[in-house]
Amino acid sequence: MVSFSTIESRKRVASHLGKEIQRTLIGTQVAVQPVASVYLRIVPQAIAVQPSQPFTFEIRVEPNGQTLIGVQAFLDFNPNSLQVVTVVMGTSSPLGILLVNRFDNSVGTLDIAAGTLDSGTNGQCELAVVTMSGGASGVTT
Repeated sequence: MVSFSTIESRKRVASHLGKEIQRTLIGTQVAVQPVASVYLRIVPQAIAVQPSQPFTFEIRVEPNGQTLIGVQAFLDFNPNSLQVVTVVMGTSSPLGILLVNRFDNSVGTLDIAAGTLDSGTNGQCELAVVTMSGGASGVTT
């Protein structure tokens, strides 16, 4: 959603998804460019495991040209079928400051966030490597 306000020059001219876009108003033309989406992917996308068998997957970040200085991911899982064993920050990640690393196997949540004080990254990177263990028999996604 894009909204416009042209009451004062050099004030809020437009907002995109609630974020202000600062522009100088020239006549009645305002240019607003859409922002590319940043994707978080779980790799591999699917894995078959036996009950109680540990398995590992990566949380990968695909910035699609955006420069990132921080990323956070929130995963929900069925705690009756899966349990988190470990969560470690990606070793090749340019986002080298771990901000949040917590999981709760009783409710099935995993939260991780990392950032940098440098200029950021616009390339794909590995946010985290997660090891989980299959619980009871069944399928979870």
